[in-house]
Amino acid sequence: MTRVLCCYTPRQPRDDGRYHLHSSQPDGLASVRLHAPQAELVDVTGDEYAYWREIRARWQGTEDLIVIEHDIQVGPGTVASLEGCDRDWCCFAYDIFGCKRLDTALGCTRFSAALQRTVSLSKVEDLFSGCASCQGRGCWWHLDNYLATVLLRDGFSPHVHGDVAHLHDYGAPGTIPLMDGIVAFYSWEQGSEPSQFFLPAV
Repeated sequence: MTRVLCCYTPRQPRDDGRYHLHSSQPDGLASVRLHAPQAELVDVTGDEYAYWREIRARWQGTEDLIVIEHDIQVGPGTVASLEGCDRDWCCFAYDIFGCKRLDTALGCTRFSAALQRTVSLSKVEDLFSGCASCQGRGCWWHLDNYLATVLLRDGFSPHVHGDVAHLHDYGAPGTIPLMDGIVAFYSWEQGSEPSQFFLPAV
């Protein structure tokens, strides 16, 4: 058995003056509804820590878990490809910042039940405990990096099934307010690695 989770927010990036990294993309959500009708759609609007709670609640080791982010456009065979694989950590890669291909993020990823039984999320919680942004509460903007860090340390590597479309436009580099008291500074150039810094707001 496989559970499919899609957390979303209907707010657009600057509706309230803050930047919502996973702002709703209608085409992405429409593709999930069409090609993964079994997906559990969870509105996480206004809660910076809901994404972490929703993943943690489903990390039980009894069913495979597929996560699809709502700015990802999946196709008719995307979920079936992940479900039919015998690898523990599977994904579809996607482009970000116009210069980087991600294969360790949560955009379209499957974690097997066996992997869940092996990898304790307490290790991810330990990383969150040192996060200046959320102080251990589990912020969505670090979640993919922290989870990937733990999986890679535990000897897992992502099995890439191909690519999916990433519908989010990050716009120009600059300083972006994430939440009260925290801003992010993004800097990148075509063909180079993006740099990301989290700073206290001034």
